Amino acid sequence: MLKPIIYAEIPDFNQEIQAVFQLAPVDMGDHIFIGVEVRDVPPDEEGDMIEY
Repeated sequence: MLKPIIYAEIPDFNQEIQAVFQLAPVDMGDHIFIGVEVRDVPPDEEGDMIEY
């Protein structure tokens, strides 16, 4: 039987200095849970923001 997959909500974070990473799936018995982790990222060496 297939278990439902539950994804963690993405928390508020500062996009200029942090990034959100998906964690490995965890079997919780009746469902599979996929969490997230917010990590600080090093500043861009040039100090410029990427513009799209």
